[in-house]
Amino acid sequence: MSQVNAWILDLGMGYKAAVGRRELLHLIDQPNSFAVPYTPLSCRHVLFWQGNLLPMMDLASRMSNIEIEAPFVAVLGYQERRGEYPKFGALKLA
Repeated sequence: MSQVNAWILDLGMGYKAAVGRRELLHLIDQPNSFAVPYTPLSCRHVLFWQGNLLPMMDLASRMSNIEIEAPFVAVLGYQERRGEYPKFGALKLA
């Protein structure tokens, strides 16, 4: 059996998520995020990171309809297809 490596992240409200060790790129303490008007509660903020504007997902609010305070943010990288240039996003953490 191959070894599985993942970070277990606390999303708040008792929710947790497992993220692969290669996808978690950066943890930010006390992030400076900006609200975007007329957006859903779970995707209300954006974050500037290394010259990129990243959407910030709040999965706990998506599941509970209550916005959480986010003292931490995880910056994640992903590819939709092999060989494609990576895309980035941010995830609110409790």
